[in-house]
Parts: sequence; structure tokens; C-alpha cells
Amino acid sequence: MSDSATGRDSPQFLLRLPEALRDRVKNAARDNKRSMNAEIVARLEETFAGRNAHALSDVAGLEEAFTSIVGKMLKDQAKIASNTAARDIIRVFREARAAGDTIDETLLDYFDERLAEERATLVPQDNKSRRKPDP
Repeated sequence: MSDSATGRDSPQFLLRLPEALRDRVKNAARDNKRSMNAEIVARLEETFAGRNAHALSDVAGLEEAFTSIVGKMLKDQAKIASNTAARDIIRVFREARAAGDTIDETLLDYFDERLAEERATLVPQDNKSRRKPDP
């Protein structure tokens, strides 16, 4: 309902309706056990409330679209990372072949280096922040 009650002291304005529409409002008011004015006000309020509901569904639609776009971006990022790793491995193989090293040793060295890099990003750099074990 509206913020203020409609009554005799509410602002008035003249409304022209086609006769057929007036009859439909009159019948709906009768069915809903209210005045024609109350019927018109109720229907207007429902219409404006519906716009707010529509706006909320638009927000939900935007959220869904955003989620979809982010998902695609993450998949693309994973492909790029995968391609980068593949290029690195190919480079390592070529360097090993050029140096006359065995592929097995070179590949193990490559993965050991990558693992060390990953560990370095996970381990805190400041050892002072580590808590000593309780005796």
C-alpha cells in the first residue's frame, strides 16, 4: 500500500476512462470488495511494486552474466597457464638436448625448481612470525 492513506483530504484529479475500461474497474472493485478509487490505487501500487521486482530480477540477471564472464575468464587464464607450462617444458627439453643432458634428469630438475618456487610463495618470508612449538 501507499505511504499515506487515501481519503477525502487526499489530492484529487479528474481521470477520463473509456466506458469499457471503467466497467472493468467497477467489476474488479466489486469483486475485491472495495471502491473504484481503492481498486485503481491498489492496481497502480502493484504496477510500481512490479517494477521494483523487475529491477531486482535485472540485478540477478547481471549477477548471472558477471559470474559467467568471470568463469570464462578463469578458464581462459587456466588455458594460458597450461600453455605457458607446456612452452616451458618444451624449452627445457630443447635445452637439455642441446646440452647433451638426459631428458629425465632435466625434467626432474625443472619440476624441482617449479616446486621450490611454489613453496617459496606459500612459506612466510619472515621467520620471526612463526610461532615456536610449545615444549
